[in-house]
Amino acid sequence: MTFNLLKVEFIKYTQMVCKRHNIEMQSRNINKANYNFEFNKRESSKQYLLPKNPYRDLPVILVPKYFIRQLPTINNQDFKDYLWNISSEEIRDLFGIELKNKISKKVIVDIAKSKPDWLVSYENYKEEKESDSYNFNTDEI
Repeated sequence: MTFNLLKVEFIKYTQMVCKRHNIEMQSRNINKANYNFEFNKRESSKQYLLPKNPYRDLPVILVPKYFIRQLPTINNQDFKDYLWNISSEEIRDLFGIELKNKISKKVIVDIAKSKPDWLVSYENYKEEKESDSYNFNTDEI
């Protein structure tokens, strides 16, 4: 949602970076790039100069790195639920915790540090869940 509201600003940023680095740009049709706050809706498509993705026939829009997280993060509650579902008995044995709601954020961090295989298993599980993943193929650029 943030990207869509700031799409024109990201396009301007992309153009600035491309000019600075002499990257070729092409005129591309971008849907719903402008948001009209007066009418509370996105305006229809417009042509913008943007670089082309060399692997797909799509434009590239850059995002400044300060918008991107530096390190991967996990959702504390989601990780706790996942662990309890797959390893509740081992959590009871290793950490002396009998109830899921007694697992504090500190314990979650301790588990992630002491059981990296559980963290990898969780990451794989999250990546495989298609319902939560973002579908780039259907994104209207």
